[in-house]
Amino acid sequence: MKVPALTDSTQAIVFFEFSYTEEDMEEKVMALEEMLNAHNSSSESSWAGLDRAELEKMKTVRHFVPETINATIAQRKQQYHEVHKIGTDMAVPDEALRDYLRFYREVLDSQGMEYVVFGHIGNNHLHVNMIPRNNEEVEQGMANYMTFAKRAVELGGTVAAEHGIGKLKREFLKIMYGESGIQEMQAVKRALDPKWLLNRGNMIDVPSDI
Repeated sequence: MKVPALTDSTQAIVFFEFSYTEEDMEEKVMALEEMLNAHNSSSESSWAGLDRAELEKMKTVRHFVPETINATIAQRKQQYHEVHKIGTDMAVPDEALRDYLRFYREVLDSQGMEYVVFGHIGNNHLHVNMIPRNNEEVEQGMANYMTFAKRAVELGGTVAAEHGIGKLKREFLKIMYGESGIQEMQAVKRALDPKWLLNRGNMIDVPSDI
């Protein structure tokens, strides 16, 4: 599919939508043009979806990124069976976003790790997808995840902005709340679910006496 406005020099894409009426359409377009110009861009390099067909094309392009990552991982997994995508889910306050993104890049670039960044810039919630080339880089990526989680908390952010803690990210929850915070959660769980029947093992460990 030919995608308007994308060239070989395109380094990033921002998707957003806004409502408008015929009366205020021109005003909003002018405001958008000013914003683009302030960031070394223009409406000439933008793509507007004003009907359902164009919007569907935009959605397709949006999904190109994760689909391409998954295809790359599937190919590498044939040779290195432990290889899998490692995607972050952290978010930080407004004032910390630039520092946090810089931290991501410094760590990963210094390692030569392949990665792609996409996500929800409006609430400072970026998914950094590390794409390991072998089993050793999987281990490095998992260590990076812990490093990134600690940094997010230091900046006043969260270790799970969208996809929850579940069973796989319990260790990261401890970074946010400490052992005392986890014990308080366990106390509430004991009071409301003494037999630990609901979502057993999610978010917090099951006590040894249960």
